[in-house]
Amino acid sequence: MSPQPSLHGLSAPAREAKSWPFEQARLLLARILRLRLTDAERDLAATLFEQGKYADAVAALPCWRGP
Repeated sequence: MSPQPSLHGLSAPAREAKSWPFEQARLLLARILRLRLTDAERDLAATLFEQGKYADAVAALPCWRGP
């Protein structure tokens, strides 16, 4: 039998959380980015992502540093 992850200390919603299908998560992320980023910031993020520079994108765009 495999050990179950500890749920001690989690809130009720966190304990009941379910994983999302990839497409649903992708659509939500796209919506959030449309609302939080300007056109220029989205272009910069897309360019950095295409180059594999994910850390640079987070550093360049303050809205990704926190909620």
